[in-house]
Amino acid sequence: MTRWRVRLNDMTGNVLVETLAAAGFELDGDMLSGFDALDDWGDVSDAARELGQKVVEIARLNPDLEIGFTTGKVHEYGADGNQIGEHTKVYARTATSLKIEGQATLVENTSISPEEKGEIERQARASKAAELLRAAMASDDVLEVLRLFEGEPWGTELGHVHDLIRDDVSGDLSRFATKAQLTRFNHSINHQDALGLKARHATLKTDPPRDPMTLSQATAFIRDIAEKWIKEKAAP
Repeated sequence: MTRWRVRLNDMTGNVLVETLAAAGFELDGDMLSGFDALDDWGDVSDAARELGQKVVEIARLNPDLEIGFTTGKVHEYGADGNQIGEHTKVYARTATSLKIEGQATLVENTSISPEEKGEIERQARASKAAELLRAAMASDDVLEVLRLFEGEPWGTELGHVHDLIRDDVSGDLSRFATKAQLTRFNHSINHQDALGLKARHATLKTDPPRDPMTLSQATAFIRDIAEKWIKEKAAP
């Protein structure tokens, strides 16, 4: 029996139901459930607010797909399913936009209708949105990594992404890349002879890498690792 439901207002986005469901919540009309592990209505309200904040931050970093809501009252239910109370905290609006990066796998089929193709793309975006949300709920480092990819990251930002992920996996990045690849990446982003003023260090007094990565290559390399890591964080 559901004990808590939070009313959502001003809902936007055509993948909101799927996104929240894949993150462990159930949206029935405008009522969101999934907080029954909590004992206090204030904690429920705070958890709903945190959920909204995660959506806001992911959306801010990836503007493209509209998805959002504002949180309303917390409804409390008894063992018989009847409502026994309503509780209110006021929080800022969380409606915003969310860009889902990643490629949808589309079958090239001339018989597929535009509506069917649109639905396939919508489901792919919903799946990616849910993955990002689950991962961000599992670790604040996920949001920090996304922030570091804002704009055009230079060697310092790429190095921070590497360090955050490395520390999260207890120093073992071997499942994401080989030691040689990681050494080449780190040597490239650190050395001024490889990335110039965009390197992590301006005057590193070591030999330059023999086969340096360009900035775009280094970005693609660490982004691939980040995407694999986020998938791990999003796993149930």
